Amino acid sequence: MKLSSIANYLGIKGFNQPTIDPPVNPNFDLEKAGPRKILLSWEGLARPEKKWFTQKFIRTALVVLVIVGLLLVLMQEFFLIIVIASVIFFVYALSHADPEIIKYEISTHGVTYNGRIYYWNDLKYFFFSTSTDSEVLVIDTKEPLPGRIFLTFKPEQKEQLKELLLQYLTYLDQEPQTFLDKAYKNIADRFSF
Repeated sequence: MKLSSIANYLGIKGFNQPTIDPPVNPNFDLEKAGPRKILLSWEGLARPEKKWFTQKFIRTALVVLVIVGLLLVLMQEFFLIIVIASVIFFVYALSHADPEIIKYEISTHGVTYNGRIYYWNDLKYFFFSTSTDSEVLVIDTKEPLPGRIFLTFKPEQKEQLKELLLQYLTYLDQEPQTFLDKAYKNIADRFSF
């Protein structure tokens, strides 16, 4: 097995990785940009709706939780059982909360997400993700936090969004996969009950 294929699996860059074309406007300067002009504005959900609890997920989680629960009862780790149960309740409650509706804007200065503006020189590239029930526009930031901005949109806006963003950012045809993405997919495929 070659070192480059191991590096590709782990998500390490630099070994036979396709290069990303530089953005059209790599040297965005706020002072030279002129007055801010809104190119597109819309309202959408703050996060994409994703159905976490499918039948396959519930069966898999139930089997794993029963086994772990029995082991913890045998070890008399009742506090740990309470902590795990509260985390499960927290995730369940968050997944059933309705997302709020927020305002998105694309302007000559950058992308505004719920009142916070991300300037073009703070953004790397964009792509469309279909990992949820609906398609989502994903923009990667240069800073590690937040790292990615997820923008929900109506399907008829996709081409317009792509045309606007291509003026400032590089478009990726496929979603970049990191080591964690590949590991999660690999583990999820092996544990299907």
